[in-house]
Amino acid sequence: MSELDQQNHDPDSIPVLSEVAHEPEDPLDAEAAGLDFKSAIEAHQRWKVRLNDVVQGHSSEILDPANVARDDGCALGKWIHGAGGDSFSGQPEFAELKRQHAHFHVCAGHVLILAQSGRKEEASAEINHGDFSRISREVVLRLAQMYTRLKS
Repeated sequence: MSELDQQNHDPDSIPVLSEVAHEPEDPLDAEAAGLDFKSAIEAHQRWKVRLNDVVQGHSSEILDPANVARDDGCALGKWIHGAGGDSFSGQPEFAELKRQHAHFHVCAGHVLILAQSGRKEEASAEINHGDFSRISREVVLRLAQMYTRLKS
């Protein structure tokens, strides 16, 4: 079973940058190829909390599903569609990260649509066990792997 398959079977084993590579002493060391990988990973992991807050009615954020579904608005998306794409577009792992990141945002937008239409149980299932949960783990894993490769 591949490392990614093992991650998909164990929802509590989402890697963080410090587990994949040693924790940098200097925060600037978390940057590689123009992206702060640690911040990108943390930002995408926070989406689970943000979406759960919306589902539970505890969020004061006003989130538009169409905007959330866009993959070019966050720092990672800007990097993928900018400097990252310029540098790595020919690499298969970058193409996979780009695809997975776009799917992540589509899934997040879908969760918001479910929550905002009163289908809160379905939204929670997506967050915790559905496509959003799976693709979230995959994006984090791909980012951690790419960071490790760039730093070695």
